[in-house]
Amino acid sequence: MEKNIEDTISVIVPVYNAKEFLEECVSSIIQQSYTNLDIILVDDGSTDGSGELCESLKKKDSRIKVIHKENGGVSSARNKGLSIATGNFIGFVDSDDVCKNDMYEKMINIFKNDDSVDFCYCDIFQDKKVVSQGRKGIIDKESKLKLIFPFGASVWNGLFKREKLKNIYFDERFFYGEDLLFLVKYLKHIDGNIFHLDCPLYVYKTNNSSITNQKGREKLNNIYKNYILATKESYNELKDSAIYEDIYSKKYIDLIYHVCQKLKDINFKNIIYEELGGLKVYFTTKHKIYYYFIKININNLYYLYKLLRKNEE
Repeated sequence: MEKNIEDTISVIVPVYNAKEFLEECVSSIIQQSYTNLDIILVDDGSTDGSGELCESLKKKDSRIKVIHKENGGVSSARNKGLSIATGNFIGFVDSDDVCKNDMYEKMINIFKNDDSVDFCYCDIFQDKKVVSQGRKGIIDKESKLKLIFPFGASVWNGLFKREKLKNIYFDERFFYGEDLLFLVKYLKHIDGNIFHLDCPLYVYKTNNSSITNQKGREKLNNIYKNYILATKESYNELKDSAIYEDIYSKKYIDLIYHVCQKLKDINFKNIIYEELGGLKVYFTTKHKIYYYFIKININNLYYLYKLLRKNEE
């Protein structure tokens, strides 16, 4: 049976110094029960031999394409993959994760069975536990936006329609929180529904060398600063939804306090003060108390949070 390009899924895998995990990741893609795949490996300036491994894997499967580029970050790598994707559906897989072998078959069947669906996503396995988000089945986009903002965004456990991705790319300023901004833009743009598959099909692996697990106070500061800025952009994307502005504002405030509670001696206090100062109208009583402690000494907030958590236990 001849394959239909309209049914092809382009799977984009950004690769940076992932030699230890890459072969298992790619194997989980090429072994998918749904075979009409366009597999794009984007070597983002790797220095550990990942680029050479990409070329070796390419020889094993004719569906694999390899792009080599200077290091520009995960957003840049995904955008490069999007620029050459040929399928009418787009999936993203991180190079240290794996997919269950029927993931894309189950996802694309959702689109084929219901024309109203513009985005499909599944549950994930993480640390041997199933992580689920939202009710199962059809979800309207406003409900999904409430779920993902600001903590619950990921693109690697979903499938997108390429025709709906026109002029939507990853913001290359961000290496953390880029998924949230991309999803917000996509969900704002679509008119159809979202479908939540009632099964964990994506295995998210905790890689201690990945950007989200880097140790060191300064590195963590940079990660959280980047996330706050990416979330601010996402929040600004939602401001024209007046009905939900109050909801998103409070969630954005909660994110900033979450960062304060995670880190002592934060070296981007000016950003925090500026952001919170413009959102005082949305403060709850708890927010006002926290803001008071931040203005005096941010370390006080850290210890207050620990004390409150202890009293709740």
